[in-house]
Amino acid sequence: LRRLLQVETVCSVVILSVLIALISCQVFLRYLFNNPFTWAEELGALLLIYLSFVTGDVVYKKNAHISIDYVVAFFPPRLRAVTEIALAVMICVCLAVLTVVSVPLIQDQFGFTIAAALPLSKSWWTMPVPIVFVSMILTTINVIIHQFGKLRG
Repeated sequence: LRRLLQVETVCSVVILSVLIALISCQVFLRYLFNNPFTWAEELGALLLIYLSFVTGDVVYKKNAHISIDYVVAFFPPRLRAVTEIALAVMICVCLAVLTVVSVPLIQDQFGFTIAAALPLSKSWWTMPVPIVFVSMILTTINVIIHQFGKLRG
């Protein structure tokens, strides 16, 4: 998972860099030459979707997301581990359901275009959903295994 985290972090940086360069070019071309790219805004929106999902997974892997754990912090270590396992199982189930539901949606969207200037299938807009959710499931399984290790001592 560490290697996957590194790859996702690099992908996030690359996507953000391309997004910044693209939008900067778009602003420059629009206001200085009054001749913007017709596809830049749509590609920017697509990159923003990918950036959101990939960085969301990076934050999840680093356990840096916002959480309310004030009460759980007062639990004894074994009860805290059991609580973490229960939450991780619920998260895993939700992610698995969303992954299973998203795959047929992507299949149904092949051949349909959503963008006027960007000739990409609509499925490209929803493609990061199952990919990132599978990665999140692997992370959650790792959390469950780690918490079981804490229970054993």
